[in-house]
Amino acid sequence: MQGLKSVFDEMEGLEPVPGAILRRVKGEQAMIQHAIVAKGLSLPPHSHPNEQFTLVILGRLRLTVGHPGETTVYEIGPGDLLRLPGGVPHAIEALEDTVAVDVFAPPSEVTGLDAPRG
Repeated sequence: MQGLKSVFDEMEGLEPVPGAILRRVKGEQAMIQHAIVAKGLSLPPHSHPNEQFTLVILGRLRLTVGHPGETTVYEIGPGDLLRLPGGVPHAIEALEDTVAVDVFAPPSEVTGLDAPRG
């Protein structure tokens, strides 16, 4: 079978916003995203129907998760994994330059980093 192996460092990165470089591999049931995010980058609250898992490799992220008035703040660093159920609002702030790996199921055309702003 061809096309089963991917190497993030050899892939062209997407830069949907200044300070974020994304590399993605989509499968039939899930998508994995390698994200390099600069300190200070933040995303306003957003949600998507996909379940999301975020694993921090280097750096630190602050995620505010939940509906207004019912939020919980999580700070995650190297080795920490956060599971975000589909449809749950979340905001993200990079406390340090960060490398993270996200898994989305099912696959998504866009994520919080490159979703249209309006």
